[in-house]
Formats: sequence, structure tokens, C-alpha cells
Amino acid sequence: MRSTLLYTQMIGRGMRGTRSGGTKDVVIIDIDDNFQLDYGHDESIEEVGWKIYRQYWKRWAEDDGGDGGDGDGREADATRDKPDAGAIRGDDDPAAKEGAIRGDDDPAAKEGAIRGDDDPAAKEGAGRPTAADARSRAALDDEFDYLRDKEYGHTPTTRQFRARAQPDAVNTAERMFGGYAGYLESRDLALRGDPDLEDRLYEAYFALYQKKRALPSRADLDRDGEFAAEDYAECFGSYDFFQGVADEIAGRMSRLDTTVTKAALFRDYRRMRRDLGRAPHFGEVRRMSGLGIEYYLGLFGTMAEFASAEEYDRTMVLQGLESDYRKLAGILGAAPDADQMAQRAPLSSGLLRSLYPDLDAAEAYRAFLEDAGIAGPTAGAASASGYESDDERHPAGGPPPT
Repeated sequence: MRSTLLYTQMIGRGMRGTRSGGTKDVVIIDIDDNFQLDYGHDESIEEVGWKIYRQYWKRWAEDDGGDGGDGDGREADATRDKPDAGAIRGDDDPAAKEGAIRGDDDPAAKEGAIRGDDDPAAKEGAGRPTAADARSRAALDDEFDYLRDKEYGHTPTTRQFRARAQPDAVNTAERMFGGYAGYLESRDLALRGDPDLEDRLYEAYFALYQKKRALPSRADLDRDGEFAAEDYAECFGSYDFFQGVADEIAGRMSRLDTTVTKAALFRDYRRMRRDLGRAPHFGEVRRMSGLGIEYYLGLFGTMAEFASAEEYDRTMVLQGLESDYRKLAGILGAAPDADQMAQRAPLSSGLLRSLYPDLDAAEAYRAFLEDAGIAGPTAGAASASGYESDDERHPAGGPPPT
């Protein structure tokens, strides 16, 4: 739905009520996102439609018959969290008066009075979460997961949570956990030292740095940045600490060695990725790079821009190697090994070194075959590949390798 106005009108049609010729009840069901094709992504429609009214939606709940209400699609009874009738009848209720008349002569009352605060059963009952608490906690978890996974893509900072979470979720965090930090602790999460959040903060800061051509100030961040200065302080312990790191990096960016190439950065990054078994975080590049984080930022602007360029380069190199491999396999009538690739496709050696700079030729060839999803010999000698002869490697009449 591209029009918020049309979306509102559609809802209004269903909510006219009986006085306007409508129905007493209306059930509105919507998906939890606007579907968009990757090639037609339009950020301008992300905030329209259902998101405008997100605080009013109620999730379908399994304990409510799967429909978030009474099993017929309607909202759950709004009174189900209220005290029971006995708690609100007051002094005019005969049953309440009867309990008051019994007083000390009632054995059940005496037993309750005697147990007092020292009774473990009484204490357990007093500390046990109520059904309403459980529902509130579930709603808070849902809201947090939505913000983290769909809206922000990282653990929200306190400022972001308070700004975007539904008021009930904010109140639940305060009431049950003493605040957002306590809630995060209950989920074994913390903002300080979160590497994913650090990546986003560095990315936003240096994107603004590139735009302004100068180090952003606190006021710049609060006014123009994706994150505010308080977000940096919360994640890094203090804003001054973060600013010191940023100043150091920016200082080195002004003294870059112009002989360092993008290809050298690709090799440096790929070495770190293989060492870690995953893509390195900003802080890990800063500590582990043999060239320096300043070159990544100086040549590409941000780490996101670098990662995009590196992935494109890697894809192109793999496609080139795979093309050479399949052409040579067609010529030989068998899967080529590392030595044959090096001799018959001379450019492949350089391409393998660019992808796997920390591996020797045989290891790099094995890594290439694995990354390309190709099964074939990986060492120079036929015996090292697991075949005793060319006939065993490619039996007569068998299909050529693909």
C-alpha cells in the first residue's frame, strides 16, 4: 500500500459502526511488512501503511486460540486482566461480610495468619509472575525482536528503544526490569561492546565524515547523524573514548601511502576473514589488519562500501577461475589438478593468490574448488588427489566433469 491516506480510508470503512450503517465489530488483519522487490526497493514507502498504526495492532497469540482474542477473531476481552469480582465488591458484598464476621474463630483464617511471612508456600506465591506479567513480558519480547530484527538490524540503543517502542513495552521494561538496561541483561545482552552495534556506529560516523569532509562534532551527530552522541557513549563507555579512536583513525587517513592498492586491501581482508572464519568487525580490522583501517576508509569511504566492492571482486574472480577450470576440463577430458591449472591457465595462479593470499598453491586450489562447489583433484600429483591413475580419475565412457 503506497498511500497512507488510502490505507486509513480502508480501515475507516470497516470501523463505521452500527450508527453509520456498519457492523458492531470489525476484524482488520494485515501482514507485518510491505513486500518489495529487491530491484524496485523504495524507502519512501517503508513508513506508510500498517507501520503508522503499529502501536494499535495486537499479535495473534497461540494461547488465545490463534487469533489474538476469543477464538472468533475479535480482540481478547479487555477485562481479563482486571481483579476478580471478589476483590472489587467491597463491604456491601455478603460473601465479604461473612469472611469478616468469621474473624479469629475461623481455622482457615488462623492458619493463614500463623503462617505469615515465614511460610515458603506464601512467599513462592507472592513472587510468582502472574498471567498478566507473562503476557506483558511476551509483548515486550515481541516488540524488542521487531525493532532489532526488522527496523534497526541491531540491538537498539536506549534512545532508539524509547523513541520507537510502543509505550506499553517501555512501561513493562521499567516496571519488570527497572529499565531497558535491566531488560537487556535478562536476555544476556548488553549495548557496551556489542560488535554489531559498534559496526553500525562507526559506519554512520564515517559516512557523515565523508559527507562533511571533517570530523563530526557532537552537535553534528545529534542534528544530522543516524545515531546521537549518547548512543556512542552508551556503546563505547564514553563519547570521549570513541572520539579519541575516531581522531586517531582520521589522523592516519591524512597520511596514507599512495602505493597501497585496493587489491592489496582485498588480500588483507580475505586473510582476516579466513583466520576468523567469518567477516571481521570494524574493531577487528582495526586491530588485525596488516595495512590499517585507515586505508579501508581512505580508499572506500566506509567499511560497507569496501565490503560491497570486495564481494563483487570476489564474485568476478571466482567466475573467472571457474570458467578457466571448465574450459581446461573440456580440453583434458578430466578434472584438472592444481599443477595443470597453473601450467595451462597461467592467469589462474594470480587469481588464486588474490583470493587466498595466506595459502600455498595446493591449499588455494582446494579452497577454490570448495568455494565454487566443484568436486575434483586438488593436488599436483594424481596420487595426492585420491586417484591411482587417469583411468580411475575419469573412467572410460563416464561423463565429463561439470
